[in-house]
Amino acid sequence: LVTVRASSLAVAYYLVASVAWAAALEVGRRGDPLVSVGVAGAALAVAAFWRFHGAPLFMTTPRALLLGATGGAVLVAGTYLVFPLVAQAPAIRWGTADLYAQIGAFSALRALALAAVVVAEELAWRGPALDALPGSPRARLAVGTLAYAAAHVAFGGWLLAGVALLCGLAWGGLRLGTRGVVAPIVCHLAWDLSIMVLRPLG
Repeated sequence: LVTVRASSLAVAYYLVASVAWAAALEVGRRGDPLVSVGVAGAALAVAAFWRFHGAPLFMTTPRALLLGATGGAVLVAGTYLVFPLVAQAPAIRWGTADLYAQIGAFSALRALALAAVVVAEELAWRGPALDALPGSPRARLAVGTLAYAAAHVAFGGWLLAGVALLCGLAWGGLRLGTRGVVAPIVCHLAWDLSIMVLRPLG
């Protein structure tokens, strides 16, 4: 009974998280999306750790760091290789430019804020609530990632949702494969800082 109740709460959590994340991104249109998403991510992370309990998620091992760094390198390299091909489509090229315009330029301070948002984002979406979802690890990964992708549709359309889906699968796979959040945080940081700060696409 306790397991069933926790599973139901986890499903409800992801539904609420999708709505809250989409709302935060929408609020960010009229201000700084890093602020609104950061607040939403922190609030969701606190709620997740307050309600769901499980194995320690912050075990920092050489394996987790290596997998996170390797995954980040592969994800970044793959993005830079694939984007020139898919950017032949005007809709993708214009959609990417529009996303960068909405996010804004990055100073050193905003880059640090981005790193903090990434940590909150991973804890919110791939923290203890992911373990509480019903089903096999693959089923939990699918549900969590679909909810994560759906939360991005309103802000960035199907382009951003597609990116969130692919990245979410990679970060969620690292999360479940290592049973901790260190590897996905490292991978996510490498991708966001590369694609959004160091060398933006296009």
